[in-house]
Amino acid sequence: MAITIDKHGHLADPDRLKPRMLTEVFTGPLNCENTGDIEAATAAAAWLLDREPTTGFNGFEFDVPETARLFKGLTALPPAEAGARVTALYQAARKCRATTGLLTRSAW
Repeated sequence: MAITIDKHGHLADPDRLKPRMLTEVFTGPLNCENTGDIEAATAAAAWLLDREPTTGFNGFEFDVPETARLFKGLTALPPAEAGARVTALYQAARKCRATTGLLTRSAW
């Protein structure tokens, strides 16, 4: 993950640090090959932060409608089910398994 330092030696965008770090947690280790779903990772990070994803939220400076759809889907679920889906996404990412679809199907 790249960070930007401002002219005073501080983080240029400190509000983005938590979302970016959490998003990367859900994409898996660097040695994983294309198993991470960035839209799902960003939606899961937003759900954990209780913060709707917006343009630039995931640090890539663009808005992805799929991320917003996944986030809204998580927030519409009972908290236990949403948490189980986010946990399933995290566990799959850690094991370099495909994460696509994990936020949209039941974790039970």
